[in-house]
Amino acid sequence: MCVYAHMTINDPDEVPKGFAYVSDLAVLTPYRGRGLGRALLSRAEQYARERGATTLRLLVLSQNTVAKQLYIASGFRERFIQTTKRLDLESKTS
Repeated sequence: MCVYAHMTINDPDEVPKGFAYVSDLAVLTPYRGRGLGRALLSRAEQYARERGATTLRLLVLSQNTVAKQLYIASGFRERFIQTTKRLDLESKTS
């Protein structure tokens, strides 16, 4: 896990306020189901608070239902939904 305590985004759709960001939170398959992800997330929150952050963000793949369940149970809420379309898979005939 990596936690950035002070992040800002220069985007017109964003409120100009800093936040903390969790990057690369991962638990290896043999160690899952033991509460390690929850413990890491809790430590990330503590770390961010200690450094003055009032908001904590992270990204999760939409197919990663286990991680999404953990984040929702930990108080995270969806903020954006990003969509993707593969253009190289479409038929080239018209």
